[in-house]
Amino acid sequence: MASIIFPGYFIEKPLFQSIKTLRRLLSEQDSCFHANQVAIAFLEDHIKTSGVDNSKFIADLCNTYSISGGQRNWDVTKRLMSRSYIVQTYNIQEIFFKDFNSEYRDYKKVTEWKNSYKEGSSTKKMDPYSQLIENLPADKANKFRNTPESIAIQYYRLVRNGIVHSSANSLDKPSDFFNKYILPKLEYFKGYYKFLINNTIPAPNPPDKLNHYDFTIYSRCLKNLANLINDSCDLTVAEILEFELLNKQFVKQMKRYNPKIDEGTKEKLLIELHNFFKMKYGNLAKENKIFTESYLRWRE
Repeated sequence: MASIIFPGYFIEKPLFQSIKTLRRLLSEQDSCFHANQVAIAFLEDHIKTSGVDNSKFIADLCNTYSISGGQRNWDVTKRLMSRSYIVQTYNIQEIFFKDFNSEYRDYKKVTEWKNSYKEGSSTKKMDPYSQLIENLPADKANKFRNTPESIAIQYYRLVRNGIVHSSANSLDKPSDFFNKYILPKLEYFKGYYKFLINNTIPAPNPPDKLNHYDFTIYSRCLKNLANLINDSCDLTVAEILEFELLNKQFVKQMKRYNPKIDEGTKEKLLIELHNFFKMKYGNLAKENKIFTESYLRWRE
């Protein structure tokens, strides 16, 4: 299964900068959450195999590390951690889509942006992802809006809302969504995300049966969806150059080299332009060449 390529695994177009931030935040978060899970699994296994008293062992550890209290019920611990992982991942999702929307508008010169809708006599604000879908041209939004990755992150947003705004029926909406939209896609997740979790697929799960792997699937779907969105939104070299020519730091950096002085100075400028594009927008040889040539024509 390791030979299967995730939808959105590769990016083929210049990279929006908010996706770099998303990758960093998910990487930092995911490594911490996985470490937490390893620690929980180790402690639970150690207590079972060594035959020590569970409550006393945890109490002694809390005393040793000056931590007040300590959960003795591992099922409760794992359930609470699974729920908190979903909430935190959604926080990153919301930051990403807010930043991406702003960045998209800057590069594409979008001035009109719908962020709310009418429901009866009241006005409801759309979440950042829904705003993106609503405001993109239909041909772009249709490339990703109905993918299983998109459905998954919408599901976990509803789960997060049900957790944060807890009430007797707060999980009804995500439960209905799971039955209607996630269940029909489980075979897809088994196919593309199976090797993430030791060739099993104990996720996605209904909102009342979350486990650690729900966050694992959520995080990877968010990353892959972001890649699909990046390529669907199609950042062009012309848009990049127009944007960067308003970037005082970029202009100052490149004006250190006058390509008209001699070939050596021109070569240094070419290297600076190449490295700038590669570091900021990705290792895309064709687009990098067009960017470099376009900038040189602007300098003439």
